[in-house]
Amino acid sequence: MFEGTDLPAVTMPHPSRTARRRDPSQGLLFDLRPAWLVNPVTRIEKSFRSFHDRHPDVYARLEGVALRASARGERVSVGALAEDIRRSGALTRDGAYGLNNSYRALYARLLIHDHPALAAVIETRGRRERRPQ
Repeated sequence: MFEGTDLPAVTMPHPSRTARRRDPSQGLLFDLRPAWLVNPVTRIEKSFRSFHDRHPDVYARLEGVALRASARGERVSVGALAEDIRRSGALTRDGAYGLNNSYRALYARLLIHDHPALAAVIETRGRRERRPQ
């Protein structure tokens, strides 16, 4: 319930979990994900999309830790979060860790896309691999 009202709290699905929504006024389907995830162009975007689709639990884990750290007023290092996931053994592939370091920047950008307030606590840098114009 919302404080001071009889209205129930509404939990909306998160954009990264519910990628497409129907616009009731138009009857159209539209995508809430970033363009680079919807239509990956570069090699790393394609690879990330494939990994992200197969392992949504990685994003959920990063998201939870990042939001908790942000609520405490702490800065968030996606690199450190990725290392924590590796150390926990949550992602192994034939005994080797399966989280590519190249995905860290894209996870950071996805977190900021889904939670704009995280832009104040997650540092991002320019990307080396550029999308074609």
